Amino acid sequence: MRGYAVSLLRRMLETYSPTGRESELAELLAREMEALGYDDIKVDEVGNVVARVGQGRPRVLLCGHMDTVPGKIRVREVDGKLYGRGAVDAKSALATLILSCSRAAELGISGEALVACVVDEEGASKGVRHLMKTLPEIDYAIFGEPSGADSVTIAYKGSLTLSLAIRGKGGHSSAPWAHPNPLEKALEIWLRIKEARLGEERESRFESVSKALLSLKSYSRGNSIPHLCRMRLNIRFPPSEKPSSLLQRVEAVLEEAGKGLDDLSVEWIVEELVEGYVCPRNSPLIRAFIRAILDIFGKPARLVRKTGTADLNILATRFRIPMVAYGPGSSSLDHTPFEHLSIEEYLKAIDVCTNALTTLLS
Repeated sequence: MRGYAVSLLRRMLETYSPTGRESELAELLAREMEALGYDDIKVDEVGNVVARVGQGRPRVLLCGHMDTVPGKIRVREVDGKLYGRGAVDAKSALATLILSCSRAAELGISGEALVACVVDEEGASKGVRHLMKTLPEIDYAIFGEPSGADSVTIAYKGSLTLSLAIRGKGGHSSAPWAHPNPLEKALEIWLRIKEARLGEERESRFESVSKALLSLKSYSRGNSIPHLCRMRLNIRFPPSEKPSSLLQRVEAVLEEAGKGLDDLSVEWIVEELVEGYVCPRNSPLIRAFIRAILDIFGKPARLVRKTGTADLNILATRFRIPMVAYGPGSSSLDHTPFEHLSIEEYLKAIDVCTNALTTLLS
């Protein structure tokens, strides 16, 4: 199994699959899953690969994404580490799910495990959005994301992304007092959002609301004051915050900033609003991973809360069930030009996930 596990991951890394170009990897994984004994293998309308082992309940979903951010990294093995785009985010986690599910089935499970290799996680998450419409009822979900093989991610923050347009009439830059400037207004709005108290002020970064300016672009010609400025903002918030309440507070700041303007208008749209998620610590799913990590590593598991957001958050809008994210590697290497992971850690992650699955589906 060791040689095959490393070979599978290496072939996955050698198959370049940035968002929108996952089809070649999907074909590879469908073939491999057939050889591993999976049933009902199919590629759905958006390009997800879905297959199962076992049948009945409980039913657990194992979901990982095939796409990566753009940018090739030469696949190579150096000092026990495997380099390549997706080595951490998140092809090693996807391979872990596929192989551990196959091994658990060989050992004997009671219930059903569905494996979904989805597209577009680094984009608009159309893969998981389509998947959640077609899934049967499930009892647990495991998402393939880097947590470290001795850790399991039990919580993610929610996310609000806004796109703003500040419009004016423009004018000559030699008379700035005569022409309201959309770019200056955009900067003022960003500072208002940045300084606004949108949630409880806490020391924990996970429990706090964070704000990020994603882009700022103005439109003008020559020595002209801009007639238009576009801005994108992202706000992350803990599971304790209700998305609708947070949005109301943000919009109140924007409405106040737009009052009494002459020759300027402020408009915005919500690109994304997804709530945070935290898995109950006493759930059988977390207990299964705690036991598995103790068995394999001989030490207590780390329970991780991430300040990011994942496909898990989207699935949580339909299924109110225990969910975690698990996979080898350090998320500090996500999207970097030196993405790599330890082969030994990858192999131990397969052992942990196999152990957890057999406990959960015993």
